Amino acid sequence: METDRRKEIVNACLDLFVEKGLYKTSTRDLSKAMKLQSGGLYYYFQTKDEAVIACVEAAIRRLEDVLILPVKKEIMNPANMMSRLLSRANEMAPVYQFVVSVCSDKQYKELTKPILDALDERYIQYLETYANLLNCKTQILAPFFYMCITAITNYMIFQKESFVSPQLKAVQLKLERIITDNQETSNI
Repeated sequence: METDRRKEIVNACLDLFVEKGLYKTSTRDLSKAMKLQSGGLYYYFQTKDEAVIACVEAAIRRLEDVLILPVKKEIMNPANMMSRLLSRANEMAPVYQFVVSVCSDKQYKELTKPILDALDERYIQYLETYANLLNCKTQILAPFFYMCITAITNYMIFQKESFVSPQLKAVQLKLERIITDNQETSNI
């Protein structure tokens, strides 16, 4: 199926961009990674920029799949969740660094804006899902949800746990407090 092939191609391009970097990856490199003849990239994308934007979208989805979605299963054990989240963030750091390199580039700023706006909308949905799982109001969870996202993204850039451990500990303690309060309320 064409969409499966396109996904395969986008993932191959993304892996190469992550490995070599945005500006060190040529269209020839991308075509070779896709097992196509030189210039074969243009069968799937009109320009290299179009391939880059498709890769940013795929990278963000990959980050969500690895970092955000597993939290649904782990949120009731905050200490374990934070440990696993940090480990996954370490693994995903090169992917995030690619996203940052594209989104911070003037050439791609306007092209990535709709992608980031859509991510912002999904963040709201994730927040509501996690608040429901914790049986708390989104307003209570929101500052800690966004603090966690900020800390994890900073960690993926700087790779210094000491920069983010106070924020992650604050999030962990808040989640534990919400869970404990819910348990005490249900025992009354």
